[in-house]
Order: sequence, then structure tokens, then C-alpha cells
Amino acid sequence: MSRSTKSRSGQLPSLFPPALEAARPPTIRPRAASSFTALWLADPPTWALGRLHPSAGSGQGLEPPPDQPVLAVSGGRVVGSNLPARRAGVRPDESLSRALQLCPQAKVYPHDPPAMMAAWDSAVAAAYSLSPWVEPAGVGLLFAGALTPREAGQLARMTGARVGQSASRSTAQLAALTAKEGSARAVPNEAHFIAQVPVRLLLGLGFAEELVERLHWLGVDHLADLHRLGLTQRQLEAQFRSEGRRLYQVAHGGLTEPVQRFREPPVARERWEFEEPAVEPYQFMPVLHLLVANAATRLGNKACWTVTVALQGGQGWRLGRRVLGAATNRAKALLGVAELTFWDVHTPGSGIEALEVTLGRIVLPEAEQQDLFGAFDRPPVWEAIERVDGRFNGGIGRLEVGRVARFREEFWRFVPLGSSQKPPVGDGRRLR
Repeated sequence: MSRSTKSRSGQLPSLFPPALEAARPPTIRPRAASSFTALWLADPPTWALGRLHPSAGSGQGLEPPPDQPVLAVSGGRVVGSNLPARRAGVRPDESLSRALQLCPQAKVYPHDPPAMMAAWDSAVAAAYSLSPWVEPAGVGLLFAGALTPREAGQLARMTGARVGQSASRSTAQLAALTAKEGSARAVPNEAHFIAQVPVRLLLGLGFAEELVERLHWLGVDHLADLHRLGLTQRQLEAQFRSEGRRLYQVAHGGLTEPVQRFREPPVARERWEFEEPAVEPYQFMPVLHLLVANAATRLGNKACWTVTVALQGGQGWRLGRRVLGAATNRAKALLGVAELTFWDVHTPGSGIEALEVTLGRIVLPEAEQQDLFGAFDRPPVWEAIERVDGRFNGGIGRLEVGRVARFREEFWRFVPLGSSQKPPVGDGRRLR
């Protein structure tokens, strides 16, 4: 006998695996969020290559040597490059042929947006396992509150990202920009640190290149020069408008809005606990099929990008995750990926005490524009069109295209749908 335990009703199912659920801190911490922690990725596309399977069934993740130039390419253009490639002169949106001229030893991989998003979800989950105050600010940047320097270093090692800590958001992000990959940098003296920051680092905060160039024209090479020249907020706003106000706040250690509590995205999760450890496939494979079918049903008209399978046994939880090549809610496709993921983490002969399937990164399928109208070949659709036309008093018109015999030129006109009989099947005329 076995029993199934579903996610608690009335609450959002958790994004995170059971191992992180157990490690999650309490909702309210005894200490206050006295500083800001910023996690920053220099190049998310290449960072993601070594974090996850690039796509379902594609094998192990990629982990090139640290000095190996790597390019992520889409449509013949470079969308991501790691530090060795950037040092060789490769820039974003460079053509692949030009990039290989600059860096012939580079390894080229196709850009995989779903895998990148799934890898970023893992980084967010790592931050959330350390603090409930986590605020993602787009792929490649998040802010966290109430982290000690030790926890900030742990977060950097867990994610391979650059992490900075300070008393304000902007300074914490500048500290992250100047940190090494996989390490954290704390800023105890904010004023002294800001004074030494070169203005080119403002690009990492989202400032425009034009602003940085104009600052150089004004003789501002470091943020300390803004203080030396005595430029006020009003003067900076006159030069740079809204960016001038933000520049003034950055230079004076501003931007101290509190980090928001993290809101977990919804997932479809199903879990089964065995009364006795299941060892043989006939004991656990039907359960896996049932969990996938139930989770797919819970998706409804939505689709998912990731499939996570977690097993609990004598050695604790083991977790496997795969990223789909395209979002889907088809149970058969999800089952195939779930089985592959299951055998990635299951050791034959070991007992399974609990089995959990999670469908994550849930999205609404993109709407596809259909030809209204191959409708002439589908009587039910034609009837629906006639009903809509009647509801809006002849608002639908049929586009007719013909030729002027003398000049052999095309002409077109709209004919009210109700002014003629249903066209014969396959006559080629269209509706609009």
C-alpha cells in the first residue's frame, strides 16, 4: 500500500526541491536586513552552459576550462561570450565569422534560452535558501537582504556568480561588478569605495554609453570627480534628465529601497510516499506515470519548460532536472522526459521512500494566428463566422481579389459576408 501527498491547498506550490525546502530559513529572521547583497552575472548565456542540461535528452552540462573562450550564438550572431572571449575583442551582436577571426580558438555553442532561464531559476533558489528577502531584477541580477558576509560568499560559490555587499543597492551592485566570478566582495566603507569607482562601471548599472562618454568630456573619470567638481543633483538632471537623478544617488550612496519578500512562482507538483521502500521497477514506475499524468492535468491550458524528479531514499533526497526543447502540457511528452530524468538519479537496487515530480516555469502557450479561413473547408468554423457576422450586423467582410482584363492589374474589394452565398470549397477566396 502507498499513499499520495499533494501540495497543500490554498498555498502556492513551492518552486524548490525538498532538499532546499528543508534548508529554507524561517519566515521571520531574528536579525534585521541591515545591508544589501547583489548577485550579478557578466554574461548569462555562457554562464548557463555549465549549469544545466542544455535541453532534454542532450547529455551532460558543458563545463569548459576557465581560460577557454566560449561563444553562445543565435542566428549567426554572438549573444553571449565569456571573459576570455571578451578579452580577445568579441562584442555582443558580433557576427560569428568576425568573432572567430578575433578568437579562432573559441568553442561555439547554440544559445539555449530555456536552459538559461532554468539555470537562473536555480540561482534564485540558491539565494532563497539563504534568505526570504530575494528580489530578482531580470536574468543576471538579483538583490537579497539579511545575508551575512559568510552567506554571501556561500551564495557566490553555489552559483559561480559575482556577489557584492554594501549599505545601498547601487553600491552593492558596483561591488559585485568589481568582484571575481564565484566570489563575494563586501564594502565596509561605502564613501571610500564609491570615490574609486571608474565611470565606465556605470554601464553595468544600466546607464547609457552616451552618458559615460559625456562624463569623460566633463572631466569625470571616477565618481569622486563628481564630488570634486561639486555637481549638484539639479545640474546632473539638467544634463542627463532622469539618468542624472539616478547618477547623483549612485555617487552619494543612494538607492536604499528595501528588498522585497520573494514570491515563489507557481508549479505543478505531485508527490507519493511509499509505506515500504520500493526497489523493483514494477513498484515505482506506475507511480511515476501517475504523478506525471496528475501534474500534467493540473497544468490545464498552460505549459511548462522544466521537469524535476526527486527521490528520497536511505541517502536522503536525490534530484534531477531537465529543460524541455519547447514548453508543453502533453502528458506523453512529459512522461518521456520524466523517465529519462528518473534514471539519471536512481541507483538500481536502492529503495525509494518517496517520489516527487515537479513541472516548473509554467507559461501560457503563445497564441498562433490561424488562417480564418481555411474556414470554407470546415463547416463548423464557417457556421461560427456566420454567427459572429450576425452578432455585429454584417461586420465581417470577404476580401475578393481580381484582375482588370485590359491592364492585367490586380484589384481588391471587400464584399459583405451576408451579400452572397457560402463560397464553394477550395475556391481560394479569403476572409478578413
